Parts: sequence; structure tokens; C-alpha cells
Amino acid sequence: MQKTHFANFVRYIPTETYFARMRVKGKLIRKRLKTDTLSVAKLRLADLEKTERQRAESHADVKRRKLTFGDAVKIYRQIHSG
Repeated sequence: MQKTHFANFVRYIPTETYFARMRVKGKLIRKRLKTDTLSVAKLRLADLEKTERQRAESHADVKRRKLTFGDAVKIYRQIHSG
């Protein structure tokens, strides 16, 4: 893996594919962005970061209180939309 000049990016040298590497709520997340183009990787990173932060927040909401079925449906739709 090769570091890049941009935050939260690493590049796998043999395939030249970009990976996201970020921390969300203390958890290290590494995911392949499925591209070798920096501009596309930046867009995918933004989407991935938003999704992961929403997912972490939803899990925190579940831990804080009792979850109703309606709340569970809302959380599911937030995570899996887009």
C-alpha cells in the first residue's frame, strides 16, 4: 500500500486501485473504492464516508433507547437508500 497526498486514501500499487482508510466512531474502516482514477475515488470516498457515519449514528441510536419497528424501518431505509 502506498500513502497518497490526500486524507483517507491509500493506493494498492500492483493494481493501482484506491482504498478508503478512515476512522468512524473509533473504528478503522478500510474499503476498496473500485477505481484507479483519483477524481472518481474522491467522489466515492465522500459517499462512503457519509454512509459509514450514518450507519454508526444509527447503531448509536439503537443502543441509547428502545427501538420500535417504525424506527428500525427508518434506519434501514437511511442506510440502504442511494
